[in-house]
Amino acid sequence: LKSSAVIAVLLAGIVLSQYVSRTVMSATTRLAVNSFWEYAAFVVNSLVFLLIGLQINLGLLRDHGTEILVAVGALLLARMVVVYGFSPFVSSNRLPIPIKWRHLLFWGALRGSLSMALALSLPREFPMREQLVVLTFGVVLFTLLVPGLTIDPLVRVLSMAKEDKRIKEFTKLRSRLFAESQALDDLEHQRSRGVITQSVFNKLKKEISKRQSEVAQAIEDLRLEHSIIESMQVNDARKHMLESKKDSLIRLVRDGKADADAIEDLIMEVDQELDEVAETEREIERQLILESRSRPGSDTLGGLLKISRQAGERKQGEEDVAEGDKIANNPDARS
Repeated sequence: LKSSAVIAVLLAGIVLSQYVSRTVMSATTRLAVNSFWEYAAFVVNSLVFLLIGLQINLGLLRDHGTEILVAVGALLLARMVVVYGFSPFVSSNRLPIPIKWRHLLFWGALRGSLSMALALSLPREFPMREQLVVLTFGVVLFTLLVPGLTIDPLVRVLSMAKEDKRIKEFTKLRSRLFAESQALDDLEHQRSRGVITQSVFNKLKKEISKRQSEVAQAIEDLRLEHSIIESMQVNDARKHMLESKKDSLIRLVRDGKADADAIEDLIMEVDQELDEVAETEREIERQLILESRSRPGSDTLGGLLKISRQAGERKQGEEDVAEGDKIANNPDARS
């Protein structure tokens, strides 16, 4: 068809990711495929850079220095027109594109393996092929060294790397609560082994329990003040619960206590629920971004709490229906 093989593969990947992976692949398969492609992309990127390195002579970069600078200037100008010119048309109140993000989008225009693969795919008889390959490598090298190395300082200058204070405080309190729980478990272990007496155990346990109560109360106060905290707690608890459930199912198969085919469907169900949890995490991040642009004191995250509660109520409803069916089919249970 005389079309670009690279672009054809790219479009095929987009189509597969948007349709086939959601309708044909199970959640378990999707997770495995995603892990595989992370490593595959790393290998392919490395090979493309290696091929460019074998074909490019550093002397050619010096000889075409002026042309490379012109190409870089054209790239930055085009990027500026696209980012700053079209952002107002695609930005909205629901999904805004802040001006700081636009600065980052403009400066973060990194070029990599795809650009070089397109240049390398040109036929050898193509006019000025060597010059195009050199220019492409020069532009890619510039974007990797200049924007690539200055993107972190730019993020700090634009104050985009600041962690939400509520999230930071919640993480700190939760870590303290976990540490106190571990300390109590260790104390129980020492008592059971006879390392400490019962009186020492009671005294230290009282101190730990007091600290646990203080931290738990601080978390509760934070939860009442900010609905996002409860949403995070619900989502984190659901995530750990599902991971523990999946580990138990895998352990049953590994120990030979259950048939692998029978357990596979259950594991797939858990993976689907984990996908929902991951989507909720992304929703939390989006809502935090929206809240950062809203007026002080506004609660744009109330809807997220509702989502978490609805998810829990839906799950509980399914369990109630299942329990009702079980009772209906079991006369003994009815009595």
